Amino acid sequence: MNNPISLGLGELAVSRNPEDILVAYGLGSCLGISMIDPVTRVAGLLHAVLPESLSGSENDDITTPGKYVDHGIENLLTALAKEGANRNRLVVRVVGGANMLIAPGLTSAFDIGTRNVEKSRSIFQRLNMKVAVEEVGGHTGRTNRAHDRPMAFQITLHDHSTELVGEADTYAHEKTMTTFYRTNNARRAIDCWSVPVASVRTDEILMIKAADDVVGSTAVVHHLASA
Repeated sequence: MNNPISLGLGELAVSRNPEDILVAYGLGSCLGISMIDPVTRVAGLLHAVLPESLSGSENDDITTPGKYVDHGIENLLTALAKEGANRNRLVVRVVGGANMLIAPGLTSAFDIGTRNVEKSRSIFQRLNMKVAVEEVGGHTGRTNRAHDRPMAFQITLHDHSTELVGEADTYAHEKTMTTFYRTNNARRAIDCWSVPVASVRTDEILMIKAADDVVGSTAVVHHLASA
């Protein structure tokens, strides 16, 4: 595993090396938006500061292509596509958007975090893209890491259709359901900090493969289902 590649304000980065770790530290009102193609293992991350450019021009500052949420998402998608990522397979994670200014009397105009989150949701809705993980809001900072390690499983169902579960590194059979988790620890052990990503009825599953074994999958992200 390589040393982390830290992104500053307004920066974005893309990597084809699965050993690279792209990181946006200390996300307060800023958004760290990561996108990973679990098949080609191309990963991208942007560190967006503001929801949109006041002038509406995406060329306001070419040195910081990820400064604005709206243009940053588009720029990241373009960069990922150039490296071979498939937009339909991208696992999207949005982190940050906290309200760091909570003094009495401040108007909503100062709540940049909420405005960033609302802008990201509107952009992804317009692009018809689903967000697999959203960790936003509140009053504390966060960190977004992209490509810590391969995180995806392909499920083959009894009808021979396939589903792709992104942002998961382990799974467990729990009564009638098989639940996939993001463990956030090197041992991939399920504990109280693990995040459930998706659930599928166990009797519908024919086979489960790690993403390393998946070649050319056309499956889609399977979101958390109710037990």
